[in-house]
Amino acid sequence: MKKISLLFFMLWISASFCQGQKKYEMVVEKVDGTQIVVDTEDISCTFFREKTGGENPNPEDFSIIGVWYAYEAGRHEIDAIWVFNDDHTGSIEDFSEGNFGHVDKMTYSFSNNTLVIYLEGEEDDPLVFTITIVSPTEFTGTDGYDNLTFIKQNSDPPTPQTYLACPDSNHPHMIDLGLPSGTKWSCCNMGADAPEEYGGHYAWGELAQKDVYDWTTYIHCDGSEDTCHNLGSDIAGTQYDVATVKWGGTWQMPTLDQNKELVENCTSEYTTLNGVDGRKFVGPSGGSIFLPAAGVRSGANLSGEGDKGYYWSSTQHQTNSVCAYLLDFSSSSVNWSNSGRFCGGPTVRPVSK
Repeated sequence: MKKISLLFFMLWISASFCQGQKKYEMVVEKVDGTQIVVDTEDISCTFFREKTGGENPNPEDFSIIGVWYAYEAGRHEIDAIWVFNDDHTGSIEDFSEGNFGHVDKMTYSFSNNTLVIYLEGEEDDPLVFTITIVSPTEFTGTDGYDNLTFIKQNSDPPTPQTYLACPDSNHPHMIDLGLPSGTKWSCCNMGADAPEEYGGHYAWGELAQKDVYDWTTYIHCDGSEDTCHNLGSDIAGTQYDVATVKWGGTWQMPTLDQNKELVENCTSEYTTLNGVDGRKFVGPSGGSIFLPAAGVRSGANLSGEGDKGYYWSSTQHQTNSVCAYLLDFSSSSVNWSNSGRFCGGPTVRPVSK
């Protein structure tokens, strides 16, 4: 049976007796205002099943067999893909930074809301998950350490959780600034482990950091500015978008319009966070993000760190095809329309919707 939301329940003694014994019943009121009555012998099983998924889920409503996307608690990026076959074999395939990783083969057992995973080569130390069935296409599981949400293939992904400020160290988080477009900004930079960390510096359209940033090392040209490749007018969500490739999900580099929206709809001040200088943006919702003054890479040098911030947009310059727009700021100003060479190395603050 499908899970229903319960507002309250109560037990009472009926006026009739069954074989000389008192008969107990439970009234369950659902959120739509209707009620159901459950006899004594069904109380514990029915209530437990409706509330948590039950000891023996109805196989017509739920089956562990299939392909499931696993998400860490509070996040919406895929953590792994779990496959359960009907012969009690399966696999767990890691998914990290936009790429499939290591695959573990397994066997499993599932009964009474307990899922036991026997990884190949580690059968003497099984993973034991207590699961709660949310619907035929969703369940949650915990082994006492990790809390995961599983969404069945071809079903809708979970709604990403948003915050007004970075809540913990489980980055990245989506920060809802209350912007007109609904765009959410990440709490930290690409490659950073905290909002105040600089993270990585990237040439426009490249996916990795490097020691030297110039035209001879820029992979999207043939050694010079004159041979710069055309990657399109906007690389958001493409194979050239470092946020999309590394973080997956709905993350992408911000467009010029999204950078402009940030500046025009938020108040900002130059401040410090944990000893790091940068600019704090506060949106209409009261949500806020901190962009560290991470400087820019040029050649083999990092300049402007602690003084200026340079953040790529995904949008190519309208009139100069060897440039792209970026957001730059200092202690006295913030701009959204400046452009920088493709070979330069600003930072990236991803966005999502």
